[in-house]
Amino acid sequence: MRSRVNGPGDLLGRIEILVEDGERWIRAGEVGETGPISTDVTLVPFPEGIRSDNGRWHVRLRMARGYWRVDLAAMVDLVGPARPLWITPAVVPGPGTDGSPRADTDTAWSEPIITLPGNSYLFSFTLPENPGEYEYFLDTRGYYLEWMRENWMTEENPDMVLLMLQDPAEYLQQMTPLFKRSEPTMEETFWRSKYEQVQ
Repeated sequence: MRSRVNGPGDLLGRIEILVEDGERWIRAGEVGETGPISTDVTLVPFPEGIRSDNGRWHVRLRMARGYWRVDLAAMVDLVGPARPLWITPAVVPGPGTDGSPRADTDTAWSEPIITLPGNSYLFSFTLPENPGEYEYFLDTRGYYLEWMRENWMTEENPDMVLLMLQDPAEYLQQMTPLFKRSEPTMEETFWRSKYEQVQ
């Protein structure tokens, strides 16, 4: 079932990175991400032995049109391993807790925070001196994937779901014109929609 659900994504593929080496394009790797609003920063090292063109490198990204949004593609130098400074937060309790803030200790995080629609929590971090000199990354355990919003259910089509599972290529062929018609307003529509729990 998982392979059937992933069928359209497998056909559309990931983002392939190629580097020019003389007159050839060498595949350096590929990257991808799950979810319509997931963001990621990914490093793809060049294959060894790639020659530059007088200090210039030519890189090509190959992907399905309309399937990905790339905010930045940049070249960087690898300068060695980073030594992160771990900052454990204290969390101000939200609904369903015992009313006591969790302390900045390992034992305070032995139980996960489980949220339900409408719950909110405030995390408090004590930043190091000169906080502007750091980059910050949120390291979490658990996951969030948004599968459905109630106002999307108005376009529910069981026949197309069945086609997607049985024949992903035909499904994409039929959905492409519909997608292209909606694409200009899709971004605004998504962000204006409201998350609601579907019973």
